[in-house]
Amino acid sequence: MESCSELALLEAVQCKYPFVPGSPGPETLESCTGIMRTAAENVLSKDADVEDLFMYGTTGGDKSCLEELSKYLSTEYGEQVNSKELMLTAGASHGLHMVLTLLFGRDNPVFTEDPSYFYGFKMIRTDLQRNLVPVPFDEEGIVPEELERLVLSHKQTGATVSEDRPFWAAVYMMPVFHNPCGISYSADRCEKLIEVARKHNILLIAEDIYNMIYFEDRPHAPRRLLSFDKATAADSARGHVLSIGSFSKILAPSLRMGWVEGPTSVMSLLNQSNYANSGGSFNHFVSKLATSVLQSGVLLGHVSWLRQVYKKRMAILAQILTDNLPYGCSFRQPQGGFFLWLQLRKDTDASEFLNFATKKFGVNFLPGVHCSPSDAFVHCARLSVSVAGESLVAEGGQVLCQAYRAFLGRD
Repeated sequence: MESCSELALLEAVQCKYPFVPGSPGPETLESCTGIMRTAAENVLSKDADVEDLFMYGTTGGDKSCLEELSKYLSTEYGEQVNSKELMLTAGASHGLHMVLTLLFGRDNPVFTEDPSYFYGFKMIRTDLQRNLVPVPFDEEGIVPEELERLVLSHKQTGATVSEDRPFWAAVYMMPVFHNPCGISYSADRCEKLIEVARKHNILLIAEDIYNMIYFEDRPHAPRRLLSFDKATAADSARGHVLSIGSFSKILAPSLRMGWVEGPTSVMSLLNQSNYANSGGSFNHFVSKLATSVLQSGVLLGHVSWLRQVYKKRMAILAQILTDNLPYGCSFRQPQGGFFLWLQLRKDTDASEFLNFATKKFGVNFLPGVHCSPSDAFVHCARLSVSVAGESLVAEGGQVLCQAYRAFLGRD
């Protein structure tokens, strides 16, 4: 397997057909440019409050931004989101890193899906040096019985619990439009996982990054894991789920801005930390820009348009694969997000195929083994529709299938 640095280089390879995530395509960039130009003009107007604009900002995030974000999320999720249960971050990865370092020590295990987002689990295992425990995963998400079995087998490690670190362990997961698999957890699966979390005093950390990029005709985004927890919690101030969100997929990744949402008992621990108080708002100036965007109401229309953009790209890719893949390959067509999880023939090494496809056909993708904390899924590939436009997705899908047939037919 390649190292993290080699993997980063692999994803950065300049290929004609890039089925790896990257910057938004030209059409989305143009839309973002107009939105942010207007926001900047509003924020930097001649009567701007510069003492507020260029200072540290309020711990936990600018209050106006939190209020506007809560309104926006309430509309998108179809349920009330309280601004007091939100905290602004410098992006989803920052939120995950902050939660794990402030609420958990090195003796607290972190369970994760297998497969999972590769930088997420590698950050936990390599950067934070935590005991990362992969949990079996099926088409509905983490298997609750397997999670409980692994929890019981690791509960004898002596992990500590205290007032400022109230949970025994954490679970890192992506329940809606999963990266890399594209699936969403069923309602029954969400409820059972919350039961396990409450029974064993575990915090479920849900990355809700792609939730708003849904393809079905519906009034709001799919229900979050946090929503299931809130609906059945005995005390509204307590709970066992945190939701980590980001503007990266719905506006622009360069903003480096996101949020954490959760029960007030947990959010107060984050806001009262020395880490949060040292710098105030983690991204104060950008939060002012985000406030302007949110107040304008333009983000709702922009994200609605993005859904159609990615829906068309995904439908094109799925149809091309259906019509042209060799026998023995399979995938489930995603109903949202960026990713399609392609299962090649069982005897295929996707990393070996990638080297062949990149050099001879100009096609790039992410081998499934890189998404597995247990080095499994060697025959799988993660394809993304975040970069290329419709015509390039169509052409790239055709060439990918052509490359795979040529790969199988080698002497």
